[in-house]
Amino acid sequence: MIHIQVPASSQVHKTGKIIYDRSNDGDFKVEQPHRIAEIANRKRNHYTEGIIYPALRVEDFKQELFPKVRNLIRSNNPAHPWLALDDNQMMEISGLWKKDYLSGQEGFTLTAALLLGKDEVIQQIIPHYKIDALVRINNTDRYDDRAYIQTNLIEAYELLMDFVNRHLPDKFYLQGDQRISLRTTIFREIAANLIIHREYTNAAHATFVIYADRVETENANNPHGEGPIDPANFVPFPKNPLIAKFFIQLGRVEELGSGILITTRLMKEYAGKSKAVFIEGGTFKTIVPLPDGKAVVINDTVKDDERYTGID
Repeated sequence: MIHIQVPASSQVHKTGKIIYDRSNDGDFKVEQPHRIAEIANRKRNHYTEGIIYPALRVEDFKQELFPKVRNLIRSNNPAHPWLALDDNQMMEISGLWKKDYLSGQEGFTLTAALLLGKDEVIQQIIPHYKIDALVRINNTDRYDDRAYIQTNLIEAYELLMDFVNRHLPDKFYLQGDQRISLRTTIFREIAANLIIHREYTNAAHATFVIYADRVETENANNPHGEGPIDPANFVPFPKNPLIAKFFIQLGRVEELGSGILITTRLMKEYAGKSKAVFIEGGTFKTIVPLPDGKAVVINDTVKDDERYTGID
């Protein structure tokens, strides 16, 4: 056997003036402008989370989030060096404010807006941003319950975890002599991955769907490979390193790649012999089996006035 590995190019190439997108399933002709833009986007050598918005001002941020951030950091690490900084210093050291030494442009970044921005500011910058959390157990064509999340990433994570706690079962589990919540431990990683690794310049919205026997999540992605990920043999690659860094300081994730490893390790205890599936591609998809199909419909009367979490 001769095995030749050809790494992905950093450029968009044409053959016979036609662009093809190569995947595990074959080579596909790409003609639509938005699909060509997606290919160019994933080949860029910079992270879109670091885009500078010079017109962003301090008053565009949700001021009540700053003490909340400090409390989260303090509960995770009482001696954290960020606690000695003022708001502006903390934003600069965390990469939420930066100077582009090539162009000379400076200011707050897309990451700053996503993490701390007021809802209306976030919608002005990326109007397509939303996280759609659904329960589809009885009404599989539409939904039994829904949380439509359009707020900053810090509170979006909390709203998504509230949705998880309302609808997903937990199991008694001892780690050593200490009881831990399998549901919280697994789905805090799934929720954080959905938020941290999303490509926010892509208009495809993120979904978190609870079925009777599984949970499926999907988010726009800047892929570094195609197909299912092997948890025993994968190299984590940062999609949004600034957002990931911030969430690590808050104690909401442990480290890069921890979500796949922790979920895989605890899946047998949570759902029996089933394994979670992680699929890399233009969208990143996660499938997490549930124990004995025990998802719960807490609110099956939601109609067109589904719970809305975000701007009015």
